[in-house]
Amino acid sequence: MPTNREHYRNILQFWRSAEIFTLPDIPTSKRKDSRIFTPLKPDGPLPWEDDTFPVPAAEKQWKHTLYFHVVAKEAVVELLAGLCGSAEFREPVFGQTCLSALVLNQQGQPAERSYSPAAFVYGIKILREKGDPEELMELLRKAQEDYMERFQVPVQTAEHGGGGAASGGATSENGGASSASGNGETAGSKRVDRVMLRKELELLRRLVQNKLTTTTPVLCVSEQVSVGAVAEAPFLNSYFLNDLNTLIADSTELGQPLEMFLSPEVNTDARVNLLQHRPLLESLHPQQMPAGRWPSHPAHGLYSAQQAALNITLTNLRDGGGEVGRSCRRSSGLLGINGPPGTGKTTLLREVIADVVVNRAERLLKSDVERLFAAARTPIVDALGYYPINRAVAGNDGIVVSSNNNTAIENISRELPALKSIHRETFAEADYFSTQAAVLYDEPCWGMLSATLGKAENRNGFVSGLWYKHGSFRHFLREQYDDPVQRVRNKENYSSTARELTALLKEYEEFRAVAVAYHDALLQEVGQAGKLQALGTTLVTDWGILPADLPDRHFMELSTAEIQRLVPYSSERVNTL
Repeated sequence: MPTNREHYRNILQFWRSAEIFTLPDIPTSKRKDSRIFTPLKPDGPLPWEDDTFPVPAAEKQWKHTLYFHVVAKEAVVELLAGLCGSAEFREPVFGQTCLSALVLNQQGQPAERSYSPAAFVYGIKILREKGDPEELMELLRKAQEDYMERFQVPVQTAEHGGGGAASGGATSENGGASSASGNGETAGSKRVDRVMLRKELELLRRLVQNKLTTTTPVLCVSEQVSVGAVAEAPFLNSYFLNDLNTLIADSTELGQPLEMFLSPEVNTDARVNLLQHRPLLESLHPQQMPAGRWPSHPAHGLYSAQQAALNITLTNLRDGGGEVGRSCRRSSGLLGINGPPGTGKTTLLREVIADVVVNRAERLLKSDVERLFAAARTPIVDALGYYPINRAVAGNDGIVVSSNNNTAIENISRELPALKSIHRETFAEADYFSTQAAVLYDEPCWGMLSATLGKAENRNGFVSGLWYKHGSFRHFLREQYDDPVQRVRNKENYSSTARELTALLKEYEEFRAVAVAYHDALLQEVGQAGKLQALGTTLVTDWGILPADLPDRHFMELSTAEIQRLVPYSSERVNTL
């Protein structure tokens, strides 16, 4: 790794500039869209004042998102090019963006955290005035303060709600946000009127010095949301900005993964091309195969490239690593996997999760289950508190799934616990708080594995489903705690399950020992024919692996297509251990 910290600072500053001038998209109406798009006219009624506006469905309310000073992205890019003196050729930019956005509830009231100024507008101001980019966050903070005054929004405390990202939003017993009353009104906030809208537009025009012409001063997009939903501004700006500013201020604590990501030296030798036969064969070594497996159909094992990618992933991301093949290197904490749609990247994520669950279970087997939680209570606020779990068991096993595509992330998060994501006929007993997961996700589930978070509505829904709804996890825990007979039964169930898991892990290690010896002999090539045949026979007869799915001395002669059709070291028996 380079020791020149200025290199990292320069890259981080460039990265920040790219994030500042990322132009947010404006939503567009789609076919069968349930949202209502209303360009606000000077003389027309405002949707929240319009008696003819459609009535929301039961348990729903309208949320109105206002996009101010809608302009063509190309116009913004041309303005930036002029400010920078750039005359170089560039591809045209399509679509529209806006200079700020504001979310209102059904009554047309804003909330403390429902306003978002576009960062690029203040980036333009800094460029025009030849200011310091370090001023940006202060400008955005001041813009938030000015918004509160301009729209006469009272500062909400945690006691009275607020529902914003800063306070976290108070939550009522039924999981709804306490920042709104039963009729959807926000305490103390005034209804937005045309005077307020004009003030916002005048401010934005001054910021860009009337250099950006708009044909839609205010676009209102109305959609129905749950009654308890919190008014929260849409993401106009990169959520990396705060972190980038922190790292720019002190680039000595980047951490190894980020240093590797920003390094000017690309170590191509560390790459593993799974389209090449030898690296693929080395990466399929059973020594690196995890004991955990997602409970999918046992007849459907991982194909060659999928299994190799899983082995490489787990080897690289764990602390340390063996010396089996060139794919096994000391953990860097960062791994890139490239593959087009449909090649198994989500399958890989499932298998990583299965490995996390089994590793945690193995640690649990070695722990004193009577002392999983600390004796001392850690207070949060008032009567709220918790007892920390033993980190030797829980560890740092959390997985954050993040993307610029919110829908894709929500789909993955909801898919993992769903009953349809596993092979129920084979794994009929697979149950990880399935009843509570069904309450949380409102659909049949097999396990409580993930939380769909992000926007305030999702976060509040998760808290409500996990802690407040009838049949929630909190109620389940209370039942277990209050029933002494159930507590004894739980301990008996744990002991029985622990014995079963220990036996399965022992059996899997017996299989892996044979498979490792076989693969070692295969890699050595010379003088191993007899040993290879004997071990191969054992894997076929004792462990049910099809001869066609067992890598052999002819592996290097196979075509890429033939290799990728293999499911190495996979059988129904092995896949149900």
